[in-house]
Amino acid sequence: MFVNPSDSGGSSDDGTDRRSFLKGLGALGGAGALTSLAGCSGLAGGGGPSEEREVREIELLSYVQSQQQIYSALQAISENMAEVLGFNMNFTPVNRQRQLTKVYDERDYDVSSLGYTGRPHRLDPHMLMYKNYHSSQAAAGSYNWTAFQDEEADRLLDKQAETLDRNARQQAVKEAQAYLMDLPGGEMPIVHGNLINVINTGEFTNWTNVAGLGFKNIWTWTGVEPTADKTTLVSAYTIEVGQLSPLVAGEANLISNRITHDKLMRIGPDGLPQPWLAEEYEVSDEGTTITFTLRDDLPDWHDGEPMTAEDVAFTFNYLREWETPFFADAILPLEPDGASVLDDGRVEINLERPFAPVFVLTFSRVHILPQHVWSRVPEDTSVEAPYLWNPTESDITDGEYVGSGAFMFDHWTPSEEIGFVANEDHFAAPNIDEMIIRIITESQAQSNALDRGEVDFLIQTGANPDVMEETAANNDSLSFEAIRSVGYDELAMNTRRSPFYDAAVRKAVSAIIPKQTITQEMYNGYAEPAHSPTAPVLEFWHNADVKDWTQVTEDEAVGFLTDAGYEIVDGTLYHPEGEVPEDPAPTGPPPQA
Repeated sequence: MFVNPSDSGGSSDDGTDRRSFLKGLGALGGAGALTSLAGCSGLAGGGGPSEEREVREIELLSYVQSQQQIYSALQAISENMAEVLGFNMNFTPVNRQRQLTKVYDERDYDVSSLGYTGRPHRLDPHMLMYKNYHSSQAAAGSYNWTAFQDEEADRLLDKQAETLDRNARQQAVKEAQAYLMDLPGGEMPIVHGNLINVINTGEFTNWTNVAGLGFKNIWTWTGVEPTADKTTLVSAYTIEVGQLSPLVAGEANLISNRITHDKLMRIGPDGLPQPWLAEEYEVSDEGTTITFTLRDDLPDWHDGEPMTAEDVAFTFNYLREWETPFFADAILPLEPDGASVLDDGRVEINLERPFAPVFVLTFSRVHILPQHVWSRVPEDTSVEAPYLWNPTESDITDGEYVGSGAFMFDHWTPSEEIGFVANEDHFAAPNIDEMIIRIITESQAQSNALDRGEVDFLIQTGANPDVMEETAANNDSLSFEAIRSVGYDELAMNTRRSPFYDAAVRKAVSAIIPKQTITQEMYNGYAEPAHSPTAPVLEFWHNADVKDWTQVTEDEAVGFLTDAGYEIVDGTLYHPEGEVPEDPAPTGPPPQA
């Protein structure tokens, strides 16, 4: 059993495990057994709960063992759920694509964790609160994969999004954090990990570190400079690319699109949005109309067609029409057909309501699309919605990937690598000739590739950070950086499934997550316990006074269940009498809120 160092409520003074003691009581039957003990209601008397009341087996879909840190963390949580709370757990490691399909695409899971890495738009607190907890984001293909729905949570999340004054919005953001963590919602943050970056500073200079994001950003890709003859930058990532599309998630896919596609704005090295395709903008007094003036040297599309203001307006109207799940929170505040071309160099975009994070969440995030390509999707394809289309497998594009960015798509070998070449005609043309994202899933293979000079940038790893730091220390060309992330690893509880739609169960599970132990033993201190989806690195927005579930004792965790009528008998959890669900595990996506 794993405990938080501050939790002494689960063991007796002589070190005897409280669960073992309770199991012993259960084995005694009615005679001599105590009639009242927290966590053991139903132990006394002539018989225990009926078999029909037993809580079904719970499957925890985990990362595979090569992702050492989060794998070990989830394993510890699974063991605590079984030993402390009486769950019948099935700990099931699956490959990343299977995990994404079951959790993100199908919502067909009990408990899991997908994790949130550092991304530019996550520097605004809206992204990891609204996206993860608002009922409008519960449909498959969006980030509320716990399908959590709560009217007060929606109200608070809407309030912070519509509050334009920064100081007033700060208070609204902190209020929402406090409410979500006290419930708690469908997911419970575990740790804010460090971004473990190993970079080749011997052969490349001018790396850009953005606070909370590390070196994985457009300023590194376009700004890094060779020191000698090597002009191909090879970056290593741990997770395969399932689909290459500017309309879907997946970190390697998103990195690919950040360099092959342009946006109206970009998150700058200071963490704030700044003009990119747009040269300047004006906001109306009521905050619902934004007029963008586009730069004179707009890049051409990679197939040779010129980019125009029409492409910009088309992109926002198209995504709004189709309510593309990945961009739903960014696009739904816009009026339908709310983007229009004023003249060759100006585009006007109208919002249905004020939306405070619009410059980060929408204009610094949405990839501008070529109208001559995407206007044919899905009509001229076999898919039902644009986000299901694979541009690299279509006759419409002749298998090419048409963007406008500083790099052009060159090749993709699934499970191996994606290659890009420099777009020398771009206004932000890179200083290198080629960039490759190589998929290396095993930690030892990553370390070996770095040491041999086959990889110049380790974007992400599940390996022991101490090993990576030692690898860098033994190689004069490599530098090791541990950067606290704006993201976090979470425990996701599917609130459409029994028993996790019950807040009492979510409270009990949240209380037995050994965050301190996970931080120190599984993450080797390269992390900090997470008590909110808004990371401490976002100092202005972070609420340090939210409920700290590590301070809840094991006895109190069991008490959440027994107070709600659950029983733990002989190490097994039972539903409250008369409340056995008819359909404990519905599958498929929830209805759109």
